[in-house]
Amino acid sequence: MFAEGTQYQMVMIHQNELMEKHFKTIFNYTGKWLEDAGFYDLPNARYILENLNTGYGGCSWKPFIMLKSMDHIKEGDILFYMDVADYVYNDKFYEWVENLVNNEMDGSFFNINYWRHGDWTTKKCQEVMECDNDVYYNLRQLEAGTIAMIKNEKNISLLEEWLKWCLNPDAILKNQNPKEENQPTFVDHRMDQSILTNLFYKHGLKGIGMEYVSPAPHGYIVYNYFERGMTGLEGKNKYD
Repeated sequence: MFAEGTQYQMVMIHQNELMEKHFKTIFNYTGKWLEDAGFYDLPNARYILENLNTGYGGCSWKPFIMLKSMDHIKEGDILFYMDVADYVYNDKFYEWVENLVNNEMDGSFFNINYWRHGDWTTKKCQEVMECDNDVYYNLRQLEAGTIAMIKNEKNISLLEEWLKWCLNPDAILKNQNPKEENQPTFVDHRMDQSILTNLFYKHGLKGIGMEYVSPAPHGYIVYNYFERGMTGLEGKNKYD
């Protein structure tokens, strides 16, 4: 998980229960940690942070912290990234764990949302990633708030590729071309999520429908507290 300010309280609220019920280890990251770990020494990282307030630099840090977490787990262990306001429920949680262990998901877990990719991705991103065609625009975008990966060479390579594109201003920034050049139904650019969606389809990866992840408290893997107003904290989740 990654959080700053009041959002970091969400990590503390749920950490003990998550450890008790589901996870062996939890890795928590902050902006200061990113600074100390040398993230902003990477090409374009500081420029992206300064020009993209949403997601603390467009969530460009997400593949970076996942790669760093991979350094601390064993080959074959499962790494689960979760947005800070999300919370894990039991009901279907172990269904995807079983899928991962049995390799039915090719060693990774992605959520396929209902959004049309072209409505939530800039033309500039599609151009630089060589995805500027109707096939990609009409695909369903992923939801990058919950991702699970078994530690193996293939998934580490995917994270490295994702990080490379997240540090490309043309791919991640929101306003790299006039809005009228985007799809007629364009709403906004989803930054790291748009990039990951392109890689997901390029590599022919497997995903699972959003019936597994939903803002409802029972029968789903992840429940978003900010969407339901249950945090007890003021303000909007600025990383969403």
